[in-house]
Amino acid sequence: MTAGGRGELALALVLAAVAGFVDAVGFLELGNLFVSFMSGNSTQLGLALAQTDWKTATLPAVIIATFLLGVVIGRLLVVVAGGWCRAVVLIVEALLLVLSLLPTVALHVAVLLMTFAMGLQNTAMHQAAGRKVSLTFMTGMLVRVGEKLSEAILGGSFKDVVLESLMWFGFILGAVIGALGFATYGRLALAAPVGCLALAGLICCLPSRVAAD
Repeated sequence: MTAGGRGELALALVLAAVAGFVDAVGFLELGNLFVSFMSGNSTQLGLALAQTDWKTATLPAVIIATFLLGVVIGRLLVVVAGGWCRAVVLIVEALLLVLSLLPTVALHVAVLLMTFAMGLQNTAMHQAAGRKVSLTFMTGMLVRVGEKLSEAILGGSFKDVVLESLMWFGFILGAVIGALGFATYGRLALAAPVGCLALAGLICCLPSRVAAD
């Protein structure tokens, strides 16, 4: 693996951990909804609609729409920013999380800011070290782990299994740290992923990184 590939993989792992961290904080704030896992929110929406519970259906529907809007805006930023796209997306994401951790911001507004940030993050990168990566949802990564494991059983390399598994472990690690941080600091725990994103964004501003992007 080249130095550039290692750098991309490291960034992808950091972003997966950020997603796990933010998702844990959002879930603990809301109790049963997520800010990055839209499959779970879609199930909650479906259950509420089946029971014609329009009030309960409103929040997951708004969260899903906000996530989608984050992806759309993120993609537009990528197109407009060109070689600076990754740095711009990460710094904007960090700013959104800064707003969400302010004590003066209402809970549901903070959750929507976190959700928008997670949608935005998905546009930061799609591949790392030549491998497709998912930055905020792990189902696709687990499918690829299973596929690589079956290939390894048939004579392929277990190295690929390890590399594909790293993203999932990164997400889980982030969720663990996020839950522990929330238990101690509440929403202010989001200062940790803000710092990670700001640092990653600044690194992506380096001339060599801009050229690579």
